[in-house]
Amino acid sequence: MLEQKIIDLLSRGESAPLSEKAFRKELRIRKDQEKDLHEALAILQDQGIIAEIKGELFALSGDADLVSGRLRMNRKGGGVVFPEVISESPIQIESGMAGTAFHEDRVLVRVQPEGADGGSTPHSSPAARFGKVIRILERARTHIVGTLWKTRNIYYVVPDHFRFPHDIYVTFSKKLPVKPRKGAKVVVRLEEWETHRHNPEGVVEEVLGTGKSFEIETQAILKQFDLKSTFPARVVSESRRLNPPKESLLLKNRIDCRNDGVVTIDPKDAKDFDDAVFLRKLPDGGWKLWVHIADVSYYVRPGTALDKEARKRANSTYLIDRVIPMLPERLSNDLCSLRPNEDRLTKCVEFDINRHGKVRRFEFYSAVIHSKQRFTYEEVQAVLARPAKGKVEIMLHQAQSLAAKLRSLRMGNGSLDLSMPEYRFELDSHNRLCGVICREPDASHQLIEEFMLLANEAAAKKMADRKGKALYRIHQAPDEERLIQFGKSLKAHDIRVGNLTRPKEVQSLLNQLGKHPIGQVLQIGLLRCLKQARYYPERVMHYGLAKEYYTHFTSPIRRYSDLVVHRILFESDRDSGRDLFALSDHLSTNERSSAEAEQAHKFLILYDYLESQLLLPVNEQKTFEASVTEIRNFGMFIELAEYGVSGLLPVSSLKDDFYVYQADRNLLVGRRRRKVFRLGDSLKVRVLKVDRFKKQVDFTLVTSSVKKSGKKKTPSEKREKKAEIGEKSTIRAREKPVEKKGKMGVRKFFKKKHGKFPGEKKEVKPI
Repeated sequence: MLEQKIIDLLSRGESAPLSEKAFRKELRIRKDQEKDLHEALAILQDQGIIAEIKGELFALSGDADLVSGRLRMNRKGGGVVFPEVISESPIQIESGMAGTAFHEDRVLVRVQPEGADGGSTPHSSPAARFGKVIRILERARTHIVGTLWKTRNIYYVVPDHFRFPHDIYVTFSKKLPVKPRKGAKVVVRLEEWETHRHNPEGVVEEVLGTGKSFEIETQAILKQFDLKSTFPARVVSESRRLNPPKESLLLKNRIDCRNDGVVTIDPKDAKDFDDAVFLRKLPDGGWKLWVHIADVSYYVRPGTALDKEARKRANSTYLIDRVIPMLPERLSNDLCSLRPNEDRLTKCVEFDINRHGKVRRFEFYSAVIHSKQRFTYEEVQAVLARPAKGKVEIMLHQAQSLAAKLRSLRMGNGSLDLSMPEYRFELDSHNRLCGVICREPDASHQLIEEFMLLANEAAAKKMADRKGKALYRIHQAPDEERLIQFGKSLKAHDIRVGNLTRPKEVQSLLNQLGKHPIGQVLQIGLLRCLKQARYYPERVMHYGLAKEYYTHFTSPIRRYSDLVVHRILFESDRDSGRDLFALSDHLSTNERSSAEAEQAHKFLILYDYLESQLLLPVNEQKTFEASVTEIRNFGMFIELAEYGVSGLLPVSSLKDDFYVYQADRNLLVGRRRRKVFRLGDSLKVRVLKVDRFKKQVDFTLVTSSVKKSGKKKTPSEKREKKAEIGEKSTIRAREKPVEKKGKMGVRKFFKKKHGKFPGEKKEVKPI
């Protein structure tokens, strides 16, 4: 392969860098092969493996201090580049150094040892790396969604996504029937952007509508994140031609598990059931566990239209009121879904587990099942809360016992318990928020979670044993500096921690946060210190789960990564090693994009609800429970845990007193009434202002319970109270009013009776 020969040649340190002419000589390229050489060099540049430097010479990117990776922008026009080589640390891109790159573009960065101004930024760690984007390797998006506006002579579009900080100058496609009005929501096709000194330009190709209609805003989110609610005709046609295998072929190369008491356990509103389980207790106290996963690979063959579309989508996306599936409904809700009382094809992993919960052996094979019952989580929880009746309920109780042992072992090995309550929005017939349901992790969820983790780990071990191609789910250890800084910030909440670079200390902290008034908010702060999990073709320990081997195997209906793992384990997968690197980057990027889309849709509904409160009379507006999470001189950041939204309570909205920020004690203190606001305080608030564009909400105080209810004062709070009382006494002593006794002042009264006023020398009359 010509590309590999080029890499090998440049890897010899003494010969690099080389010109194209030198490559022709060294690689003995014939005249008729010059075009192939030129194309190979272009491909390697696009992949970020080599770079063209001064003098039309080529070198390995690493040798020229160049790094390729994905850029994640911030509001200020800077961001962070996450290198494709996971052993390299992220590169900070300061404002003005991103060039013409957009959010999630694949870029080539020249690493600089210091910040753009010649020194590190004040908030960066000593080990931080800085860089400048010098080339766009791949655009993440070709279209941008935003709102159309007009100056006297120029039309421009303000992008909806805050990570796109540039206004786009636009013209209009001739295919548009009518030129849109100002304020319309439009889709813009980006044109080539050559210099950041000028605004990017584009062509308005589609008008979604005008106004704040829920459907218009939802369509804008779908377009913004390139989510397609319909499938191409060829894909739909291909899916309709698929059918289950005939009875005579059903068991070909498959194990018949139809007589086993297999069940599925899923959310109440689930339609695609991609996993099922069966458990049998062994005479020696151990267990036999069968984890069955929908065999999507039987229907979705490599290279087909179905496969190409699934690969492009990468995963299903779950909005509040709809699902954007990875596969057409014919597959996701029918052929592949493990529905009860129907024969279904699966990929099975069978475990032999001892009575302590340790796996003695496991085996993978293709199977056929006939699910006996479909359970919801609520139904399973009800079964576990009462004595078991019948074989199925006995199996569920035994499954809970095994899951508890598996969980105990996992936590003992250093796995982090990062589970948090899940808040689900309920909408009325007008797609407005009418209720919030909190789902706390319970035994029914943990039962399935432990079995799926076990199957994912086994799949990763199987791939590693084969020593061939693989696709792992990895989670790198966090940067020590960020953990140390986070540990220091916890002192303001009177939380003392040990060395957070040790996973067991992190779990100890999580246990403390579970009992803290704002523990859920602080846990989110901890999560921000951790790196994001991602896909990668090489094995790296999963930090959060404390597992040496881990992948995704259990959800092939909604994740393309799992389908690829099925093919690697059971077939000869066609993806080359380099393709797997590109594929893992694509899957990780799309996963993040889907998460952003889900969050954007959630906030669309939430902001609509909060704005509706401002239209009501003040006495009819809803009062929200909130917790203080951060205090600054301009106000308090608060969290509405029930809704998963944070906002600002400006100090200017506190009308009962003039409040002063005491930075040393992290307090807001009223100058006259001495009311004190601390971290963790519970407040009652109303909505003051909603800014959809900036994604910001301001609140105003209704009432507050400044003292933490049901919690003893910490030593530091006691010291603060004493200081506060002492300060009040001093103020009272200084400001003691002069009393009057009738028409005679106090001073005259004392002088008449005692000859002097307290503190004065007695007046001596001359003789």
